[in-house]
Amino acid sequence: MYRILILILAFVHILPAQTDPFYLSEMNFGGYVTQGVAWADYDNDGHIDLFLSNGQKSYKFRNFLYHNNGNGTFSRIQNAGEITSDSLISIGCSWGDADNDGDPDLLVTNAPTGYTYTPNIYYRNNGDGSFSKRTDLGNLTQSDNKSYAVAISWIDYNADGYLDAFGSGADFNGNPKPNKLFQSEAGANFAFASNDLTTASTGLSSFSWIDFEGDGDPDIVTTSGSTTIPSILWLNNGGTFSPDTVSVALDFANSKGASWGDMDNDGDYDLFITNYGLNESTPQFNYLMRNDGIDLNNRPVMTILTENAIMQDTDFSNTSAWGDVDNDGDLDLFIGNDGGAANGYKSRLYMNDGFGNFTSLSSIAADSATFVYSCAFADADNDGDLDLMTGRDGANRFFVNQSSGNHYLEIELEGDQANRSAIGATAKLKATIDQQVVWQIRDVSGQTGTGGQNSMRLHFGLGDAVVIDSLIIYWPGSGTVDRFAGLAADQILKITEGKPLTLPEKEQRVLAGFSLNQNYPNPFNPVTAIPFQLHHPAQVQLTIFDISGQIIRKDKPAAFTSGSHQITVDGKGWSSGIYWYRLTVDGKSETRKMLLIK
Repeated sequence: MYRILILILAFVHILPAQTDPFYLSEMNFGGYVTQGVAWADYDNDGHIDLFLSNGQKSYKFRNFLYHNNGNGTFSRIQNAGEITSDSLISIGCSWGDADNDGDPDLLVTNAPTGYTYTPNIYYRNNGDGSFSKRTDLGNLTQSDNKSYAVAISWIDYNADGYLDAFGSGADFNGNPKPNKLFQSEAGANFAFASNDLTTASTGLSSFSWIDFEGDGDPDIVTTSGSTTIPSILWLNNGGTFSPDTVSVALDFANSKGASWGDMDNDGDYDLFITNYGLNESTPQFNYLMRNDGIDLNNRPVMTILTENAIMQDTDFSNTSAWGDVDNDGDLDLFIGNDGGAANGYKSRLYMNDGFGNFTSLSSIAADSATFVYSCAFADADNDGDLDLMTGRDGANRFFVNQSSGNHYLEIELEGDQANRSAIGATAKLKATIDQQVVWQIRDVSGQTGTGGQNSMRLHFGLGDAVVIDSLIIYWPGSGTVDRFAGLAADQILKITEGKPLTLPEKEQRVLAGFSLNQNYPNPFNPVTAIPFQLHHPAQVQLTIFDISGQIIRKDKPAAFTSGSHQITVDGKGWSSGIYWYRLTVDGKSETRKMLLIK
């Protein structure tokens, strides 16, 4: 049913600095003006796919859907229904299983064409790779001819097990309009929900949901979008909301977007807000706020970190995304910046030292990404680290993460009593990293920054840890809490609410006694390192094959002690291309792929 354009993973012949986690792929994804970037495995094949929404004032464009083939290629899908044929001014987008049938559906919001307003569009996933456009879902898919949503997201705000929808408000010129909350009626219809959030006019702004209080229901911060309206943190009181204007009273800034992440690994979510500037010629620093809990009056305490390096840079910032890009156990931050100069402001990549202190990194992902409207992280190649897509005014850019050699764990959550996508779920992980006990926290979100949706598969960097001491899942709405212990690192797990964990074959590596990791750097030229861990002393043998299966290197078995090791490989006399390396430990083997580029 598809007309498929195969995109071969080709790479720019650029060797980035050794400390740069990314290299730039030459793949062409979409075009035009990409307002939305959203990752999701829409066909449940274990590989994360991509949707890009496109549009600009007075200009209607096609959106793009890409299928991840799982072999280093993506396919542009052009015959999956109106999801790939509609030509609209599309802006916000969000994946979520709204009908709880086991596959993610897509919600897209659109700006008006002239004075004709276009309603939100719900593309229902048919489960066979195609989508049906639904226009009969009540207020959600009906235009009120007065406003549209700049950003939109799925969220189960009332904890009934079905995804509701929320959109920020604006008219065509960006003037303030009320937000809209659409309550699901068992996924079959959506009606306007009457609550305090509808009074929060925002203008050209966005929002971000999080369970700020840890009480099982999602709270939300709405950003100002205007110097005349404050950003507000709204606390969820079981389906109704109360504003906290003291903790996030950030006036006098054109605040566009918000992202939640536990930057200091203290068990609560901190907040980053992107500011576009005081006006078209005056950029402004962004806001980084530490969550310091609840005071004696039961009010949130948010501390603005004015001395942090992130707040020293002034840009026209649109979007942001948290992610542990170097797998060291703490969240780093990417900020997508826009114009203000002929060539635009370059974006920013800030690396975390583990305590919430950041250093600006000169990275190809920052230096080559200007006029960025949206961004999102996902492990697109299933190699255990986070890759980055940036949606731009112009050619979009995809940055592939080259493995740091650190360990990881990724988990896919499926709700039972909770909504099927587990949007709103929180996962806490404990591991011993560099001889320190570290707790990390992640959440499943329908929007992770203006125009962006990170993969709903949660990613944890683990540094040198090869075993997870504890993993706790807090399911939204149902109150279910699942606990696991003693899991092996370097795998992708699927966890269903309230069900025993069925460990994949890869989990047996703990019993087998070793773990093999991705070589780094990868691609390499000509030297790379192959890291591995032994859980007990063993005989180890490395074998390398070319793409035809011919053995080009075979080491003699050698004795290694327990712990972390690496073997250096020099491909000086080899041709550019794909190679396979196999590690055999006491008769048990595992194989991985690597790429040599000269």
